[in-house]
Amino acid sequence: GRAVVLGREAEFSTPWDPLISRRHVELLLSQGQLTVRQLADACNPVFFRGHVVQRAALRPGEYFVIGQTRF
Repeated sequence: GRAVVLGREAEFSTPWDPLISRRHVELLLSQGQLTVRQLADACNPVFFRGHVVQRAALRPGEYFVIGQTRF
């Protein structure tokens, strides 16, 4: 799989939420599983299953939250 960066000024652009950093997380889809990894320069936490995480492996139907946005 190929990694894509999500952020206000990234490949996956999220300009609507000021709580998302310019480059916030890396998304990697591999063998049907999405892995989210917070980048070092991200200012705000990533929430997954109600907890702050640095990295998460999502199953179909799951989501993560940054700022006011659910992905």
